[in-house]
Amino acid sequence: MKRLLFIGFVSFLIAGNEQDPLIKDIQKSLMAPCCWSGTVYDHGHDQMENEILAFVNENKTKAEILKYYSSLHGERILSSPIAKGFNAAVWLAPPVLAFFAFTFYIVYIKKQKPVSGSIASSSPEIPFDDVIEKELKEFKL
Repeated sequence: MKRLLFIGFVSFLIAGNEQDPLIKDIQKSLMAPCCWSGTVYDHGHDQMENEILAFVNENKTKAEILKYYSSLHGERILSSPIAKGFNAAVWLAPPVLAFFAFTFYIVYIKKQKPVSGSIASSSPEIPFDDVIEKELKEFKL
């Protein structure tokens, strides 16, 4: 009976604090270690949710909580990589590539001269040019 009351009380605390933005933020920042397929927020990993709630109730900061879980499971537990060392490429590559793509567009594509004049010409080099033009006109009808 006491155990059922305890579980109900913990569930009440979790449900009451579920709207707390700090708890949501921490849960979205950590991967669920049971299967590594989603965040704690998405997956509903009860043990970690209870631990996070206890840490928040102890007035621990988000950085302290993430550092604690990183020391247990490694950097793999974090849902987004830390922008340090090789991981900085993950954060820097998209804007750098966007800059080069925009530069390429401006330099090579925009500076090309537009095609002027008509493409179709009556050149004596093309055999059966008159026949082709006649068939095209009949085809459009």
